[in-house]
Amino acid sequence: MIASERWTRRRLATARRLAQRSKVPIRDTAWDTGARFVDLVVGLASLALLARSIGVADYGLFVGLFGLIGPISNLNQAGVQMAAIEYISRAEEDAEGVFGSMTAWAMGFGLLAAPAVVLLADELVAGVPTLAVIAVALQELVFNAGFSTSRATVVASVGFGAASRLYIGVGLSRLVLLVGLWFAGITLTRYAIGLFFIYVVWWLVSLAYLQRVGIGIGWVTPAWRHLRSMLVYGLGLFSSGVQASSDRTVLTAAGFEREAGAYGAAYRLFELSRAPLMALAGATHVELVRGSTAPWDRVRRTVHLSLVSAAYSVIAAGGLIVISPLLPVLLGEDFSEASTVLRWLAPIAVLRSTNVFPANALVGLGRNGDRTIIQVVIAALAVTLYVTLIPGRGWEGAVVATAIAEAATLVVMWSVVVLRAHQAATIDR
Repeated sequence: MIASERWTRRRLATARRLAQRSKVPIRDTAWDTGARFVDLVVGLASLALLARSIGVADYGLFVGLFGLIGPISNLNQAGVQMAAIEYISRAEEDAEGVFGSMTAWAMGFGLLAAPAVVLLADELVAGVPTLAVIAVALQELVFNAGFSTSRATVVASVGFGAASRLYIGVGLSRLVLLVGLWFAGITLTRYAIGLFFIYVVWWLVSLAYLQRVGIGIGWVTPAWRHLRSMLVYGLGLFSSGVQASSDRTVLTAAGFEREAGAYGAAYRLFELSRAPLMALAGATHVELVRGSTAPWDRVRRTVHLSLVSAAYSVIAAGGLIVISPLLPVLLGEDFSEASTVLRWLAPIAVLRSTNVFPANALVGLGRNGDRTIIQVVIAALAVTLYVTLIPGRGWEGAVVATAIAEAATLVVMWSVVVLRAHQAATIDR
């Protein structure tokens, strides 16, 4: 009885703390901005140390490997994050039950998918050491999936700031790994094994943190509704991942390893420039998917966030063009072509900046199926363009295909948001 009362008091204290933290979105945004800044530093360190050490061809193989694994990991990593937030924040299910069920599905899927990924990598990115492929596959598909599930539960139950602190811990650990390997000698295999152990450790840390705030994993039966939502979200995010990263895998598979290295380095800077936007998107995600918001109020908020993002992206694109001549200084002369690639990629930042908010708004409107269909169709278009344009034009074909896919996403996503908001408002009347 005493233990039960102690547990109840602990859960009530946690609930009060969560209620207080839910009133400070600015603090959460600040923490996530800090996490994105750490990611920026780690990304730059990865470029400066990893790319320079292993050379442009091996770096091309490396980004080709992640271009293959990244979309697949979205099925269990990103998909489970979105589903966990939906069931805990929107449906108000018990966080502990959702957490246990999602962890089982995410890590189980990863264990099943990892062998297939290793076999695919042997065909599409031949040249990456097998041990490195196995380490990356297990890291991304199993332990990073477990960590992502824990982090999503923290977002929905404790707050975005606490989840960002976990992310910062992972980022700083990766930075220490890079610096340590710089002195010891960086190879793809050493770096991959180091990343594997980092995510094992931080998954365990995240479990301990959730236990401390009263959310244990225990032994639970995986719920089919959680799997269904995970796959619906995951399919859309898998498709977005295919659209965003399979260009590097196609470049590598087509024999453009050096071009893939230059393109991958430029693309990494392109993505890092979007860190503040991803912080904003993460901090406002729960707000946009909350079910109680009126349809047109949701659209107005989405428009406001997208305009802010577009304004920032114009500035960021200019900055990328300005710094592009510095890439050979940062990475070495082998990466001189990355300067031109970055100038081509920079304008796409404006297109991509406005796509994440309407996608989240569709979830809030109860139209996650629409979101998924759009993402699948656009991904199919992108892959078709990659396979058609890259073999003849190399990285130029990749940039053109990416621009077309992003423009199509912008037009279709916003059209459907306006249509569904109008329908929802009509029903409400």
